[in-house]
Amino acid sequence: MITLPERPELRAALAKIIAEVCRCDEKDLLKDTPFNEIIEHYDSLAMLEILLGIEAKFDITTDDMLPPEYRTQEEVAELFPKTLEELVDHTYNVAARLNKEEQEKSVAAEDAASTTESAELTPQAPAAVPDLTTETSEAAPRKTAKKAAKKAAKKAAKKVAKKATKAVVETDDAAPEKPKRARKAAKKAADSTANAPKRRTTKTPSSNS
Repeated sequence: MITLPERPELRAALAKIIAEVCRCDEKDLLKDTPFNEIIEHYDSLAMLEILLGIEAKFDITTDDMLPPEYRTQEEVAELFPKTLEELVDHTYNVAARLNKEEQEKSVAAEDAASTTESAELTPQAPAAVPDLTTETSEAAPRKTAKKAAKKAAKKAAKKVAKKATKAVVETDDAAPEKPKRARKAAKKAADSTANAPKRRTTKTPSSNS
């Protein structure tokens, strides 16, 4: 933070700096006589020497003291304070601006540090645990459907086999009756032959008796 003295003290200090670097009367400066009237060869070099004297005394850099709008030496001469009173005001304004910027940087740094600390202290969310209940409940219908499909396939195969067996039986029953009757007649004839009585044999008397 830049701390400047009260206005009377600052006026006296600036008048002394200008009088030394520019070799002019300090009393005329305190009367707010324009610089170009009391400083011989008042140009950009004289202005630079004044700013260097202020930097050495109050730790305000020359770049900070120069008007931000300037581009050339002519613009510096045009924008530079014309009297001691204007230079005092300009010095106070520059110090206030620099102090405000430093304060804003400090607040931003504190906020950043606070955010980082809060992030470090905040407990991390636990890793997501898979919901086994949901997976089980989702797997149950799939298992049931698979079992039902297997059962249906087995039942269909059994039904097809049953139909095939029935078709074979119906085919045998529908066979022609003639071979069947022939087999029956042959069996009957065989049974009759087996059960027929045996004929007696009559012996013829021999001619020698």
